[in-house]
Amino acid sequence: MAENEHFFTPESVDEQVERLSAQHDGRFPTEDEASRYLMKDLHHAYQAQVEQRQQTLERAWQRIQQRNRLVESPTEILPVIQGEPRRGSRRNGWVRYSQPLNMIAAVIVACLLIGSLLVVLNIARQGQHSSTARPTATSAASTPVLPSQQGATVYTYPDSSAIYSVDWSQDSTRIISSGSTVRIWDATTGGHVVTLTPAQVTGPFAARWSSDNKFIATATSGLQIWNAATGNLVTSCPTPSNQTAVAPLKNSGSSAFFSYENSSGALHRALAISTSLTDKEPVPVSVAWSPDGKYVAFTDKNPAKPMVVVWDIPSCKIADTHPYKKDIPYDVKWSPDGKYLAVATSDRIVQVWEMGKGQPTYTYHDPYVTDIFSIAWSPDGKWIASTSFGSHKVEVWDALNGALIQEYSGHTAAVTSLAWSPDGKKIVSGSSSMDANGDITGGEVQIWDVKTSQTLYTYHDNAHPVLAVAWSPNGKLIASADGDKSSTSDGEVKVWVAG
Repeated sequence: MAENEHFFTPESVDEQVERLSAQHDGRFPTEDEASRYLMKDLHHAYQAQVEQRQQTLERAWQRIQQRNRLVESPTEILPVIQGEPRRGSRRNGWVRYSQPLNMIAAVIVACLLIGSLLVVLNIARQGQHSSTARPTATSAASTPVLPSQQGATVYTYPDSSAIYSVDWSQDSTRIISSGSTVRIWDATTGGHVVTLTPAQVTGPFAARWSSDNKFIATATSGLQIWNAATGNLVTSCPTPSNQTAVAPLKNSGSSAFFSYENSSGALHRALAISTSLTDKEPVPVSVAWSPDGKYVAFTDKNPAKPMVVVWDIPSCKIADTHPYKKDIPYDVKWSPDGKYLAVATSDRIVQVWEMGKGQPTYTYHDPYVTDIFSIAWSPDGKWIASTSFGSHKVEVWDALNGALIQEYSGHTAAVTSLAWSPDGKKIVSGSSSMDANGDITGGEVQIWDVKTSQTLYTYHDNAHPVLAVAWSPNGKLIASADGDKSSTSDGEVKVWVAG
């Protein structure tokens, strides 16, 4: 026992308190109520030893309170607590104890428990006091307090170029956006940014999360798979073709990513996503993960042999192809069960393909004979929504027979993008906003009811035409990405409350 007696000297108590203080940044939280309850419980457990341990515990507590005052008033000198005169009784003395070793350990553990408990309580209290502060970068596992008003902007993420795709992680905490590069960031704070730089970027492209949040797929002229946490390139699949496609405008010196013909056959420019770059600029590339994460499909826009390519991951072997003679594939999406692929093409059609089958299961023709810029499956896999670019409408139709389920006419400009709510009851769709003269004034996003085709909310905070929208998997937020007509212009992602 002699080797353990130093734990109970006055100087040792001071030393132990100082050591605990250093572990907690020089301060012990003062939650008297919690500590008193803990000490009361310890007294009940060791009733026989209360008298001889009380002096030690009270001394430790006094030292903690004095240490707190020193932190608040640095000029104050930390006093030395004078111990009571030593008594002749071995039972009540500071120097000699003959109690079992476990009694000594119990007192030390009591001090440690008090300090640890109070630190936790103080951290929780400080968190409550700082809840109104401006958000800072947080970990992906944190749950920030979000505004409750529908349409309230939670965060704006700027980019130096137009943003052509936006996608949520499955836990609804992280977003990827693709402009000239790919950025991964915390949805409500903009923190923890990871930047990916795909190879051979010559024009707009998409980036998508895998279903397990571990990987990101990007497709430019080839396919790249990235580690979502580190930003490292995992694998790069060979390029199926070395050429890219462009849709030249008649009687114009510039090019358009998409165009459409009206009933008179006149060629019109797709204002929301046009460009003034060279004729070597490709149309945007779309990419999609299969729900099980085994395959990635993307649109290869080689004008000599356009096709949708399905890659096996991670072997980088081609698992399937859906070739087109001259139509350029615009968008590709997997059905929720992973059995089918829907492909929108420049021929104003959507084809539904089954893996391994040489012919499409169904071909949907846009009733307004306009380009179909974006498509999306309903969460139950029964319906497909498609944008009718020239008519400013969105159609919802049966995925297997093309029967028209609903038509939405709330937009006054070309519809560029859409996404279903996770419960399948609503759709969000993005477009430009225009003034009375037909000039583009910014972006517009509509939320509408699939059953009634009624507009539920209109969001106007995007400064440029909206090029992509995405609904968070938890259903609480919407991300809308924008950009001006020139791909070199600034773009933004607006994250806002879905309502």
